[in-house]
Amino acid sequence: MEDRRIDLTSDNSELLERVNRDVNTAIVPMQKDSGKYLRDAWEIAPFNGDCNDYVVTKRHRLLQSGLPAGALRLAVVKTKSGSGHLVLLVATTKGDLVLDSLTEAIVPWQSTDYRWIKIQSASDARAWHEVRVSRPSVSTLRSNVAPGRPAFNAHRTGRAPLSSSNTDAS
Repeated sequence: MEDRRIDLTSDNSELLERVNRDVNTAIVPMQKDSGKYLRDAWEIAPFNGDCNDYVVTKRHRLLQSGLPAGALRLAVVKTKSGSGHLVLLVATTKGDLVLDSLTEAIVPWQSTDYRWIKIQSASDARAWHEVRVSRPSVSTLRSNVAPGRPAFNAHRTGRAPLSSSNTDAS
């Protein structure tokens, strides 16, 4: 079975930072229309795109760099304003990190202000898990979560591809 965590060496940390920065800079933000009958197409390295395009581009580049697919999972979140958003969650030996189109900072998932909705399975990219987080406060989680051990429990929701209505933001 493929290793589902990357060793967070200085080289891998620099790779994550470079890919996050380069993709965030290269793609011009654009909110796509995702009406009832219009299907949102996700593109790798478009000139302009939404959060979905940023995430698949980052994942593609990290895969090309040799990182294991099981360590690079898409996650659906809700922003503080309640908008749907997609981020890339990278499983490392020092915890799960978020690569996000809305910031250059790469942070542990617990340090975000997002409400976690669902996450891609590490073993089957077509399967998604509902995220159930026991999250009293960000500061409590920071002190109680061991590095590399997420504090959320995933409940399998089946093979449900993301719909653009879940991730219209950014």
